[in-house]
Amino acid sequence: AFQLPSRKKDRRASFRRPLEAMSRIFASFLVVEASRQNLVADLEPTVAVLEHTVRWGKNWDAEETIRLNLDVYEAYAKEAAAAGAKLLVTPEYGVTGYPGSNREWWWPFGTDIPEVEALGHSDFIPCISDATPQVLRRLSCMARDHDLSIVASLIDMKDCSLHESYPGCSSSRDGWLLLNTDVVFDGDGRFLAKYHKSNKWGEAPVDAAADCQAVTFKPRGFEVDFGLFTCADLIHQWPVLHMVSRGIRHFVMPLAWSNEMNQMQPLAWLQSWSRVMNVTLLAANARDPRKETGSGIFSQGSVIKKAYSLAGPLDEMLLASLPQLPSVKSPPAVCPRRSEPSSFPEFSWALSFLDMSPGTHTKEVCRDWDGEMSSLCCELNYIANFSGYGFVLAALNGGDSSPGITPWAGQACAVLPCVERRFALDGQAYTHQEFLEWYGEAEGEKLWENARQDVKSCLDYPLEELQQHGSKAFGSFATLQMQGSFSSSARIFPMLLTDPTRLSSPRKLKVSKSGRSVSVSGAEAEKLIQLEMYGRLYSKDRGYSTCPCE
Repeated sequence: AFQLPSRKKDRRASFRRPLEAMSRIFASFLVVEASRQNLVADLEPTVAVLEHTVRWGKNWDAEETIRLNLDVYEAYAKEAAAAGAKLLVTPEYGVTGYPGSNREWWWPFGTDIPEVEALGHSDFIPCISDATPQVLRRLSCMARDHDLSIVASLIDMKDCSLHESYPGCSSSRDGWLLLNTDVVFDGDGRFLAKYHKSNKWGEAPVDAAADCQAVTFKPRGFEVDFGLFTCADLIHQWPVLHMVSRGIRHFVMPLAWSNEMNQMQPLAWLQSWSRVMNVTLLAANARDPRKETGSGIFSQGSVIKKAYSLAGPLDEMLLASLPQLPSVKSPPAVCPRRSEPSSFPEFSWALSFLDMSPGTHTKEVCRDWDGEMSSLCCELNYIANFSGYGFVLAALNGGDSSPGITPWAGQACAVLPCVERRFALDGQAYTHQEFLEWYGEAEGEKLWENARQDVKSCLDYPLEELQQHGSKAFGSFATLQMQGSFSSSARIFPMLLTDPTRLSSPRKLKVSKSGRSVSVSGAEAEKLIQLEMYGRLYSKDRGYSTCPCE
């Protein structure tokens, strides 16, 4: 029998055909887009960052020390090249080590490094020049053999009797200059760039650069210019802010940044600087057990790769495709207004222990800066889960530093882990447990209750306790919200460290538009090591580079 077709059935069939066609089109689009993404990834050069432990020669012999470390570099250069890398960044003092506090000990480690500009041409290849110092020739050959651009740290030594007009020779302390120096060799072995560190971190035997040169370079295989600077330069205005203001968005940074200062943890600073300056940063730190570690590849605050180990292998290499950022038509105005350097108190911090009993709490700490700035007040609203060794709320308003380091100007609000210490009868500071062990429980408890707190010790990073017990040994939070009355001229760097991964996604740290308030919750709050807003007052620094940031 003949039956009329169902209208309902026909309607479904007519709808199904265009839907199937749309699905095929969408699937094709996904394939094309995936291919495009893979092509883009393939076009982005691979970069390598080496965290390296210095090998010392017998009896601190300079020639053997340099040879041993170049041997290590050679092995990693080969490995990096095999992985497709086109750029390798190595640590500050990675070839020579830090020879010590006596200037006389440095001479055997130094090399008279020629100026790239003075060579008169751009194709000078030390690898094929017998007249070139051995350390330069070997680095050049290493780069040439592996088709790999290499950034390394050396000691440039200038005899001012032979270089009378050399910048800094007119004020030389002994007729010589010793300069902490980065060198760059291109993948064909060419001597591509040279930079003298502008801002010393102590380094008493070394001379600060006097030439005001902001150095950039473009290695083979890359379509971007890299800015070059060293370690402590990161926290100062020259040359880094100058290069950012000129539109440089990719940076390489050899460093030897230690972990002793609670408020100056290297990984936190590297991530935050990349975030605030909206740039890509390749940072290669030295590795020294229980002292130095923290390297990474960062882009706009995102952690592409990182290394952190105070008790792991001697070296660790990071490999990743370079996060390339587009150039900007209008570079950010990051250079501070010029003003006269300031004086500030020897100790410009105020610290107070937090109540870590379970529940909701509010804490405020203020610090004056006599005659210079208005008071800085830091307010913290938080929910504590449980207590431990303890945390402090710390406020900086003035100079910050470490023994042997020239102070710099800053304002900061920070939640820092601290093992509380109090002064005993002998004038030394001890922990609560040490009081009980040495004086007995009854007498020790009584003395502890009446003893004065040693708040300065809270600026020492509690490495041993964190390694043995983790962050929860200090207590735990559910949420934290912190705000500070920072000066309008402060450039604020927000930072977050958690346990055990240390660094989190930038999205986990909520920062207000003004940059003067931060908040964190969830797993990051529960495993918090450090929460900080560090404001730099560049124009009030004294004793650092006076090169113009423009």
